[in-house]
Amino acid sequence: VADLRRGLVRAIGDPAKRFDEDKLRILRAPRFACMLGFRIEERTAAEAKARAKEIETAKVSPERIRVELEKILSYPGRAHGIQLCSELGILEVILPEGAAAPEQSCRALAALAPGANKRLAWGALLGHVSGKVADAALRRLKLSNKDREGVVALLRDLQAARSLGDLRVGDQKRLLRAHDGDLEELVRVTAIAGDGDLESYRYLCARRSAFAADTSIAGLNAKPL
Repeated sequence: VADLRRGLVRAIGDPAKRFDEDKLRILRAPRFACMLGFRIEERTAAEAKARAKEIETAKVSPERIRVELEKILSYPGRAHGIQLCSELGILEVILPEGAAAPEQSCRALAALAPGANKRLAWGALLGHVSGKVADAALRRLKLSNKDREGVVALLRDLQAARSLGDLRVGDQKRLLRAHDGDLEELVRVTAIAGDGDLESYRYLCARRSAFAADTSIAGLNAKPL
């Protein structure tokens, strides 16, 4: 009760024994902290950091790791959860691709709307890597084909979307049709996480509005002949 009032996540009894019983608890500590907006108690955090590599060496199934990660990414405090995973050395074990630029990933996740969908959350976490690298990472974590392909397609089109003005009109429409508003949101949060220049985001939104206002055959969702 005292820990709840203080906003602390603490392993019951000896954290070493608790983590021996189930290595996935090393990842659940930041997940609970993320869910509740809590801090991890010092001794529990130290033990989790010392044993982070055991998540991999203990052969915890990638499906269980993925479930915990997706729960972290589903919470409004997702950036806090990923930051804790990075500080404890967990992220570099379970998702080294995401650990390559943790501060950038956390800024992008923090900029997401609280109710952002799963595809956008994965995209923000991996927005600094190529679609090919993300594809390999998500295959390793056993995402469903539908989810993995959606994230990879979003990341592959991210760079093109940042230079939308250089594309032909037909290619601009293809990009906008493929991702609804997710592409604009990913461009926005990755820009905030990077140099803060939102010019590409504003242009992308303006082009969608212009196409949407055109109800002729030149519009974005024109009916086929």
